[in-house]
Amino acid sequence: MFNESSKNKSTTQNEFDKTVLAFVESITESVMLSGMGLCGLIKWMVKHPFTISFIGLVSYYFTRWFAWKGYHLQAIQFSYPEFFTTERMNWFYKFNLNTHHAIISGSVLFCVCITMGFRMRAIRKYFQNLFFKAGVKNGLGDTPKLVWKRKLDKYRTEYDFDANGVGLSEFKTSTERIVAQFKMNVESIKYGKHQGRILITFNKRNFPDKITYGELSEEKILSSDSFYVGHSMEGVITQKIKELPHMLIAGTTGSGKSIFF
Repeated sequence: MFNESSKNKSTTQNEFDKTVLAFVESITESVMLSGMGLCGLIKWMVKHPFTISFIGLVSYYFTRWFAWKGYHLQAIQFSYPEFFTTERMNWFYKFNLNTHHAIISGSVLFCVCITMGFRMRAIRKYFQNLFFKAGVKNGLGDTPKLVWKRKLDKYRTEYDFDANGVGLSEFKTSTERIVAQFKMNVESIKYGKHQGRILITFNKRNFPDKITYGELSEEKILSSDSFYVGHSMEGVITQKIKELPHMLIAGTTGSGKSIFF
């Protein structure tokens, strides 16, 4: 009987420990995701100050109106009416409108940060899987991690990766595999401004075998005293004559050197 009772207590204690551990892990995960989301939100705010100002203003008045109407209290009582009785709900009414508004605004901000955190982690995981498939990893099997990305134009995007112990030469050696996994052309791979960072510029442009003068002029207007050199992964290349003291034109017979000149 004693052994059975001890066994039941041990089982109950283990279940309680697992519940507490799961709760702590969920809180830790939420804090981590909200932190990631907050960093992403701040970066987005810096890039779009007017948009975030408009959204913030609308959110302020909406949450204020929501708190004034008491819809959040109605939702709380509706969620569990057996527990949130009228007597217990009276406790909430002790707080003023500003307190209710602050709680609602904080909850909305927390939900937005959590959502952005989930998205950022999913994107980071996506790139880690691509690097893993491309064989770009350190001695422990860890892959580079995405820090941020910056769109250069409609075709080109620059990604900043935490190299995570992977050298620049290893990135360049794996360029073909990176192109195959990312399904984008690699324009350049170089060190970033911060130590341990690698910048990779991807280009979605399909590089043409040949291009006409008309296509060049449609994409970029030629300035005075300049001529078209051709097309590169970065776009149309032009050159001012006064800035070019010497020029070499090379090509096979019949390739159009004289006409170009």
